[in-house]
Amino acid sequence: MAAVERCRFRGSLLGALIGDCLGSLFEGHENVSLEGVLTFLRDLESRRDEGLMYTDDTAMARSVVRSLLEKPTFDEKDLAERLELGEFPYCNRLKKIKEFLHKGNVSCREVVDELGHGIAALESVPTAIYSFLRCLDPVDDLPKEMNSLQRTIIFCILLGGDTDTIATMAGAVAGAYHGEEQVPEIWKKKSEGYRDAEDWGKKLWELYNSRLPS
Repeated sequence: MAAVERCRFRGSLLGALIGDCLGSLFEGHENVSLEGVLTFLRDLESRRDEGLMYTDDTAMARSVVRSLLEKPTFDEKDLAERLELGEFPYCNRLKKIKEFLHKGNVSCREVVDELGHGIAALESVPTAIYSFLRCLDPVDDLPKEMNSLQRTIIFCILLGGDTDTIATMAGAVAGAYHGEEQVPEIWKKKSEGYRDAEDWGKKLWELYNSRLPS
């Protein structure tokens, strides 16, 4: 195994957390306007409340992380007990994702119609993967000054539906790929549990490096 930068571990957890906290505000909306999302983000710093709450998506991610950190080796029984989840179907739509990426400018409506934006794995995992890949490059209509991680989370929210779950997954991938440097400071500090995400990202990185062959 090769060494991996600590910022990628922290970036993954922070990206997932922010995707969940921001995405949950728009969950269930069939039509999410870009202006509405950007207005919320502009007003984020001036909000006087306690911040943005995470949902069950982050709660499950926290359970996975804590199991990995607290057990000397991977313990599937411990993880299953923490998650209290059974089996669920999981399908692959890589051909459609490849087609969309080759096509280029695909509308949000097309993405939803072909990949979905629901709670089932079939209707969310492929959408999250596509959103990350699509947002590696600038996206029409999104502000040019946004970086890839920001574009990824906003794009997921604009799809509507199960916005927190899809933005959590896509945000985690984007954060792992780019590192925590792309995480906006205000988005991070307004998200519940961000200090845990930073701390656990560091500990996961240390755990990973402790298991590298000497």
